[in-house]
Amino acid sequence: MSRASIQDKFAETSSLKAVQVLALVRAFADYAASIGAPLPPEEVDERAWLEKVARLDLDQPPRAVAPSIDIPATPPDAMPVPVGLPDLNQMIIPIRNAGMDDIVQCVEEGLSKPLENWLPAVLEALDTAAVDDHEFLHLGALAAPYQIVKIITWLADKGLENLANRYFRLCLTVQAPSHIPKLLVLLRREQSEHSYYFAEGFVDALLGVGDWTGEVRSDLAAVVSALRAAALKKDANKLAEGIGLEAWPRAALEIAGAFPLGFFGDRERILRAAARSGPRRLLSFVETLEGKIIEGIDPSVTTVFLLASIPPSQHKRYSSTFEEAGRGALAARILELQEEPPF
Repeated sequence: MSRASIQDKFAETSSLKAVQVLALVRAFADYAASIGAPLPPEEVDERAWLEKVARLDLDQPPRAVAPSIDIPATPPDAMPVPVGLPDLNQMIIPIRNAGMDDIVQCVEEGLSKPLENWLPAVLEALDTAAVDDHEFLHLGALAAPYQIVKIITWLADKGLENLANRYFRLCLTVQAPSHIPKLLVLLRREQSEHSYYFAEGFVDALLGVGDWTGEVRSDLAAVVSALRAAALKKDANKLAEGIGLEAWPRAALEIAGAFPLGFFGDRERILRAAARSGPRRLLSFVETLEGKIIEGIDPSVTTVFLLASIPPSQHKRYSSTFEEAGRGALAARILELQEEPPF
């Protein structure tokens, strides 16, 4: 680290990172050895220092940091239609074969109109007739966020809740990460009963939990960063914590690994949430770390962090579960952590 960086840490003008703690420990150890006065092993135990850093006050607010994943500064208002998506002329063939000539006419006339002016009526008709609507839903899911809000509210106002819900979930799956904050803010500013419902369930829908079970996108790290870039701190925190609490262990670790190692960053927020999600779930994280190579994740360091993040009053319960699973060494380490004072 530079002299200025070290001064910033001691002055608390910038947040401390775990990697910087290790750098300082190593520097002190090297200097002490060079002058013939080596420090005791317990003073330079890097694993112990990582545990101390992890056990700092969990409620301490993080400092503002720049998003760790690149977010386009000025994304286009509407996503381009991906290569391979059938054009409207092809999409109306099954509708014509079903004898829905009025809907075919609606689509053809809609070619020169904004999507939100005609697509909702088409979706309603297809839903009523039980005709497959996936291609039209996909087309609508690629619209600009302001168009999506209009389509969702139109469907919900018509009483087509199931259709609106399916459309909403699909939008959250295919929209670019940089569009997700725009969609959330537009739903909140719409100030209607239905837009409030979708805004309230927004993060749960991204996670695929609660009333929103279904496919979950693989780039949630980019979505978290996009929310932070839009100053949606509470939503970013909720999503990151939800990943730790709800996502499959491997998926949660992959998402955490997409963030750089930092102090009170989203990597740590995900891992802390995983540690307090229950002993059996934490055990599954540890087992995943032992059996899989995950990009951006050091198994040993991450295991140390997870164990050190166990809630203070839960050590005995967690230790018992690990003992029952035949993980005696880790069970003993969990109990040791209970006796160690916070850093």
